[in-house]
Amino acid sequence: FNANFNLTSIPENLFAGIDTTKSLQEDSFQRTFANCYSLTGPSARINGRYLYEIWPDAKSYQVNGMYLEATGLDDYADIPDIWKSY
Repeated sequence: FNANFNLTSIPENLFAGIDTTKSLQEDSFQRTFANCYSLTGPSARINGRYLYEIWPDAKSYQVNGMYLEATGLDDYADIPDIWKSY
């Protein structure tokens, strides 16, 4: 979805097929929604839980820039920095 200027929201459970009991794999979410300037609403969630809550110990190489410049998200201020920077 990187740099998709027409993307306005992230559907709940978009990533529901991912086993949340396991650790993230390398490069799992890097730049997924980077530069999606039109995004509003909540960031990605699985069953009501934000991905950064599910994987609080995610490493930068797994989630670098997932929400880079996606400042319109409701929870942008709460998203850990490694998920927003690259």
